[in-house]
Amino acid sequence: MERSLREELVLLWQDLRAIDSVVSSVSLEFDGDDPLRPVMRSIVEKTRGSLTQLHELLSLRGPFDLPEPDDEALELPRPTSRTADG
Repeated sequence: MERSLREELVLLWQDLRAIDSVVSSVSLEFDGDDPLRPVMRSIVEKTRGSLTQLHELLSLRGPFDLPEPDDEALELPRPTSRTADG
């Protein structure tokens, strides 16, 4: 069970860091302003705190890293442009 908790924590952390990356990119288009509404920012930060606490707790039995997401996870789905005939 502990192993699966660690694995899920790593995946959730990578998802959160991918969200951070996207929000950071969007922020640049808003002159550095946070594009998230306060309630969403609160959820992101609360999630970050919970994941960090869980990592600290699980690390007591053996340290492990929370890696950054890979390039594939950071790719945003791009809408396909439609042509007049399609």
